[in-house]
Amino acid sequence: MNFILITNQAWLYYTYVCLKSMKLSKKPESKYNIFILCIGFGNDYLIQDLDADDFRITPIFFSRNLFEKEHNIGIVYYKLLIQELLDVDYVFHIDADCVVVSDLSGVFQYKPKYLGAVIDRLHTDYYNMGNVLFHLENLRKLKNYVPYAFSHDLDDWQIGEYNELHFPPYLYEQDILNYLFRGRIEAIPYGYNVLANLYQKEDEAVWMRKYHKLPAPEDVKIVHFAGMGDHAKPWQKPMAYDNQRWMNIWRAIERDESIEGMVKEACEAPWKNSY
Repeated sequence: MNFILITNQAWLYYTYVCLKSMKLSKKPESKYNIFILCIGFGNDYLIQDLDADDFRITPIFFSRNLFEKEHNIGIVYYKLLIQELLDVDYVFHIDADCVVVSDLSGVFQYKPKYLGAVIDRLHTDYYNMGNVLFHLENLRKLKNYVPYAFSHDLDDWQIGEYNELHFPPYLYEQDILNYLFRGRIEAIPYGYNVLANLYQKEDEAVWMRKYHKLPAPEDVKIVHFAGMGDHAKPWQKPMAYDNQRWMNIWRAIERDESIEGMVKEACEAPWKNSY
């Protein structure tokens, strides 16, 4: 079971918390093979402390961020190059601002032709690209995929044809992947990308229209603290969330405390109707 996370020095500690949650929540018989793209730094002491026979961590170092430009500083664009960096078939990418609360072996039962992701609430036929199951073997066969997404100029990469035809993407690599694979992204269960800010701010009707069922604790695999600004991360403005129960899960994992019963409490908390 192959996984990949992408981090830089500023996000290394949060990546560590995410990795720790993966290790704590996996079944003893599950064996995880985890690649970490370390962008712009070379010290991996924190994440290597979690390495074990059934939790193999392989860092891949980049001395600098190839995407660092005036209006394009996100390491998230490396998500578009995974098929060029890893010699594996399927890999599940997890954003570093997540905590894993259940074993993830079940995600590999899905075999998307190209990408598998959770439906997002923003638009019709639009997917959240935080946690994505990539079929790298098939992506490598798309010879025009990388040239279409990027222009290669000497040692630097920049967003190419997509931004020439569209306004700068609102959600960066997520917009690009949705555009490039429109109609070819396969849905995986919402539990692999439960957006904490969506759950706390929208009413039940919004959730039901997208996922056709209310969130059940046994279905929640990954809690994702996505977004910026008002969508605060647990380590930024911990009291900003109306539903503190999701925040408490992140903090408990950070402190090596038990999260038993906490996902159930979060799922059963009252919704805040935003209308």
